[in-house]
Amino acid sequence: MKRKAETERNVAENMAEITKVKGKTEEDRTSLIKERRDHEVELEKIAILKKLAANPDVAVYGNYKDNIVAMLAANKLGLSL
Repeated sequence: MKRKAETERNVAENMAEITKVKGKTEEDRTSLIKERRDHEVELEKIAILKKLAANPDVAVYGNYKDNIVAMLAANKLGLSL
C-alpha cells in the first residue's frame, strides 16, 4: 500500500509539473505572437508611408508626434483630428 501511495504521489507531482510547463510554454508563445503582430503592424505603417512618399499628389504635414496614418485615414473619412 505504501509503495502504491508513493507512486500515485509521484505521478501527481509529475502531472502538476507538466501542467506548469505547458502553461509557461503557452504564455511564452502568446507573448511572441503579440510581438510578431506588433512588428507586422509597424512594417505595414512603413509600407503605407513609402507609398505616400512615392505619390507626388500627396502632401503630408504635421509634427513628429502626429500619427500620419491616423490623420490620413481620418481625412479619407471626412473627420478632423
